[in-house]
Formats: sequence, C-alpha cells, structure tokens
Amino acid sequence: MKAASQPASRTVSVFKNDYIGFYIRPDGNMTRVPSQKTLDDVKNTGATEAHAFYRQTFGIDVWHTDLNSPVGVTGRSQKIVNTDPDNPKLRQVFALSGGSTITIVYSLVRLDKGETDTTTSWNIIEKETDTPASYKTWGVLASATLTNRNQDLSVLRMTRHLNFGAAGHNLKGNVRLNRYLDIYASTYPYTRTTEYFTTSISTGLSRTDTNEISEAYTDSFSYANPFVAMNGYWHASIGDEMIAGIHGHSHNYSDKVAYYPESGSRLDVEHEISGKGEAFALWGFRDLFAVADSDNIPLDPISIPQNASCVGIVSN
Repeated sequence: MKAASQPASRTVSVFKNDYIGFYIRPDGNMTRVPSQKTLDDVKNTGATEAHAFYRQTFGIDVWHTDLNSPVGVTGRSQKIVNTDPDNPKLRQVFALSGGSTITIVYSLVRLDKGETDTTTSWNIIEKETDTPASYKTWGVLASATLTNRNQDLSVLRMTRHLNFGAAGHNLKGNVRLNRYLDIYASTYPYTRTTEYFTTSISTGLSRTDTNEISEAYTDSFSYANPFVAMNGYWHASIGDEMIAGIHGHSHNYSDKVAYYPESGSRLDVEHEISGKGEAFALWGFRDLFAVADSDNIPLDPISIPQNASCVGIVSN
C-alpha cells in the first residue's frame, strides 16, 4: 500500500495498492481508478467523486434536509495518517459555515475476503462466478465524523459520484440497482428467504430511500466494474453471528439515492449523520486486475446495448 503527496501548491494525495488507486485532488474532490492508471491519467480524467453538505433541522423525532440550503466550506485540509504503515489512511477535514467540522478518514478495503469461511454464506457484492481466492473487489471506505453539532441543526453529507458507470473506462456501462426482498414463511419457524434482483436506472432515478437496496453498479465490463454501496452488507445474523453478508461492513452506507443521467451520469448518495455524529460511505470496483497482470486486461466493448440482460434473481 502506498500513500504520497505532491508539493502543496498542487497538492494531490495519492493512495493506491496493486488493484485500486484513490486520489484527493487540489479542490478537495476525489478520483478513484484501477491501479493501472497513472497520475497523469487521473489529472486528465477529472473527479469521479465530489462532496456536498446540506443544512438539516430537527423536527418531531426526525431530521429534515433542505436540499436548497447547501452548507458552505470555509476551510479544508488533508493529511496522510501513517500510524500503521501496513494500513495507511487519508484524513480530510472540512470546516463548515456555522462552526461545524466534518472529518473524513479514507481507507482501502478488500470486500471479497470476508473474515472467516464459516459464517459468510452470501457475499452480496460478489458475482456468483467469483471465487474467494480472486480478491478482485476493492473499495474506498470513508468514515465521517461531525463535531460542534448544534442541538437543533445538523449537516447532511452527500457523496456525488460523477460520470458513474464510466470511471476507469472509455464509455459508460448500464447503471443498475441491486435490490433484495426478505420473505418470511407464514408458519413456524417463519423461515426467511431473500430474493436478490436488479433494476435498471439508466434512464434516471428520483430521490429514493435506500432501504432494501444493496448497491448501485454496472456489470457491463470484463474489468473494473464500478459499484457504490447503499445498505449495509451485513445482511442477516443470529445474535452476534453473521449468516449472510460481508464481515466488517455492517454500516448503513446511505439513506437516499438519486441518479441523473442527463447531468453527467451523476449518482447522488446521501449519508445521514447518526446520533453518534458518524456516517459511512463505500464505493469501488469489482473485477480488478493486479498491476502485474496489466497485459491481460480485456479491452472495453465498442458499444453497450441499453437493453443488456440483467444479472437475474438469486434466492438465499
């Protein structure tokens, strides 16, 4: 894992391993790419993720978001945290108008490893054809903390994924949502069956609650298919034992999502700040190749049919 910075006048924080690269740009926005991309590629590509913050007021037992009232950024800094050389992190701090501060810590995580082989019975973000030894699914985990929060005023954090479905590619893939539905038997022991299915949002999606949505993604490529996590990947448990999902990813990664294909294929993902002052986000790629395997990377298709078949339905 490597972490580095450029000179302050044109500071770009670089964070990459053999599979995925993550960059914080001089304007504070971000770029995530497969590790085969160089810093020059990143500069020419532009941002793939951007921040937005919005005012929230507390009503009856719930926070109300005003998307017409963006919260201004009055100061910004970023720093590499190298306390653990084997697991470096990037820390970004935003001073907001009104006196609040949001600190976001980024780390690179491998999502197809699980933590044990016994309790991970269904890795939601993996394709059925993936094998546990492939380790080709990597993400950027962003942990945000809000301080100096007013009792009746708060801040909604939004991650805007720009040109979603095309990051790392020359054309845009079909954008889909991976959904799930829990169905319980009507008689004891009320066995749960989970159906996983996909829906296309290539024509757009109005602001929608992300309950029972695990991710937005594309599977149009043979290499580096982007995804954004929505609901947590800790999907089912008995007591403290996980029976479905991915260890270490029990967080709710979003609360609402909207997709605007006509606005640069922009995917807006909202992250409510919890009562503890925390919010989490996760995005990345499937089907990555290590830098050493760069010669084997398949080319992008010449075109992608808009009616390409979906993954299908899987019952767990």
